[in-house]
Amino acid sequence: SLTVVRRHSEIGTILFGLDVDPTNGDVWIGNTEARNLIAFEPVLRGHLVDHRLTRLTTGATPSITIHDLNPAIDYGTLPNPSALATALAQPTDVAFAPSGDELFVAAFGTDRIGVVDPANGAVVARVEIGDAASAREKRGPRGLAHHPTQGVLYVLNRLSNTLSVVDTALRTELLERKLVVDPTPLAIKEGRGFLYDAKLSGNGTASCAVCHIDTTTDNLAWNLGDPGGELIPIPGPLGGQFHPMKGPMTTQSLVGIENQTPFHWRGDRTDFAAFNPAFDKLLGGSELATADMDAFTTFIDSVEYPPNPNQNRDRTFKSTPVGASADEGRVFFTSTPFNAGLLCVNCHSLGTGTNNTVIPGLILQEPQSFKVPQLRNLYKRDGRRNVSGQRTAGFGQLHDGSDDDVFDLLSAAVFGPLSTNSTNKTKLMAFVESFDTGMAPAVGFSRTFDATNYQNSGAIADRALLMAQAQAFQCDVVAVGEIDGREQGLVYNRSNQQWRRDRLADADVTTAALDALFAQGDAKLTFLGVPLGHGTRIGVDRDGDGIRDGDEGLETYGATTPGCTHELRISSPAFRGNDLFGFVTEGATPGSNAALFLGFGPASIPFLGIDVLVDPNGLISVPTSADARGVATLPMELGDDVGLAGVQLFAQMVFLDSCGSFGIAATGAVHVTIQ
Repeated sequence: SLTVVRRHSEIGTILFGLDVDPTNGDVWIGNTEARNLIAFEPVLRGHLVDHRLTRLTTGATPSITIHDLNPAIDYGTLPNPSALATALAQPTDVAFAPSGDELFVAAFGTDRIGVVDPANGAVVARVEIGDAASAREKRGPRGLAHHPTQGVLYVLNRLSNTLSVVDTALRTELLERKLVVDPTPLAIKEGRGFLYDAKLSGNGTASCAVCHIDTTTDNLAWNLGDPGGELIPIPGPLGGQFHPMKGPMTTQSLVGIENQTPFHWRGDRTDFAAFNPAFDKLLGGSELATADMDAFTTFIDSVEYPPNPNQNRDRTFKSTPVGASADEGRVFFTSTPFNAGLLCVNCHSLGTGTNNTVIPGLILQEPQSFKVPQLRNLYKRDGRRNVSGQRTAGFGQLHDGSDDDVFDLLSAAVFGPLSTNSTNKTKLMAFVESFDTGMAPAVGFSRTFDATNYQNSGAIADRALLMAQAQAFQCDVVAVGEIDGREQGLVYNRSNQQWRRDRLADADVTTAALDALFAQGDAKLTFLGVPLGHGTRIGVDRDGDGIRDGDEGLETYGATTPGCTHELRISSPAFRGNDLFGFVTEGATPGSNAALFLGFGPASIPFLGIDVLVDPNGLISVPTSADARGVATLPMELGDDVGLAGVQLFAQMVFLDSCGSFGIAATGAVHVTIQ
């Protein structure tokens, strides 16, 4: 029924991954517990959150047990080298061994895997992931998967885009391999580690990301005042001073802050570099070198807001309910004076929702001055609103999170007659909660077409909307799936209103032609809105090298021996430096012997009931066999030699298998061009 049948509280502040103990059904959740009830920056220095595992027993009388992942750390000692060497920060995922006798924890912030004894929750070992010399090379272990029968743990490293393999008996990392083509710009790769790296703190437990979760917010208020701090002059013609005892303020998102100086609720940080002292004063470490802070800034400036889900997909505002709609709120916001001739838009400029001005507290009827805040993420801060007796957050709107929602915020006396006009407040709330984020709502919207629905009016309308949004330069549109048995991608071409394919030799295709393929059952495609300027990369050229994916990647030709089900594929894309590349055949008879035919050209030679599809000249035959699942695997690591780029390989797998007329079966062939 997809209904919530039970709720459990006091698990933790920020909940990450969880797993179920296979022996008893207990649920273990990785989480952090914020210490925001403790006031002042000097007191919190180096100890902002606790990193924990919470054990939840199920049944009629559930119980909760908390296990600190760093129970031995002396938080009063900073710097603390011994703590830095062992700390487990941000437990983003947990995974049980199949036997249930060990639990593994991914410490995203410190590039470690913790090994936990489920009997008592104690950390019994730690495994270092990678060998990052600095935050620029940080791995960021984010996901875990334990092999179902072997003592092997697979670790997905989100920041380095690699896969680590851990021997759980030896408790050591066996290898680390690149995954796939990574389009992330180098500047982002080198800068983002400074947000997440808890090793930059004095004891390995704190990072910017323990509060700014994945660049966003923990939805909490913190009192980070400094009783021994100094008064800070307020820049600008209005003058005044910022007091170091600022009071509680909610964590602001780091998304979309490029060119939005000054920063923070009060505008007391002139630029992003002005946050550098926090690495010392709050995290208990040392300030970043100028080059590192510049790299951090470049990364933060690149982070953009996702679309606002409250907007219509064509980027307009809802016109219902009449009298309380977002579109009516837009009109009020931009053209209706609400107090002393002021318009909302005078301070909350369209675009970001702020003119970046610091307004004196006297005008705001507040005890201190505040910067006009952005409005682009306002819709995410309504968790305090009581809906049907339920709240999802303890803090809401305003700098200290004390208002349940925008309606309550607008009820303050500073808003004059507006504060008592429920109709106008409702309109305004609808508009600002639909405020444009800078990303079109069509981005991320998708619709899949095949023979079953290509004539469906709703599907057709959705696709037409995506194409219209692309034509209006609101987004790009790609189509990804299968045509004529080949996986491929397309991108919408505005200039001719057709679809560009992922092979240069293939002409652009019309939407009507795609519909004809759907009708014949020869195609299945998902149409997807993507950010403006990214359509070519996502649709037809994933590595951005100017060579379309279909011209440089994998092609198949020939067919499997009649009566057999063998299917040959590659394990991952064929790019230089991919140590995980290899050939995989499925559908074989378990235990059957086989050989991989590998060569440098195609062929079609009948032989004992099979069709040899690889040129015998220079052919290499590599023996292998199918496992108990009928899967045969042959790894073939690809080095990083530039001379490999453009090399073409032709491969086919041949088996001793009774499904073939002469006891021999062969797969179709694959043609691979190394990128």
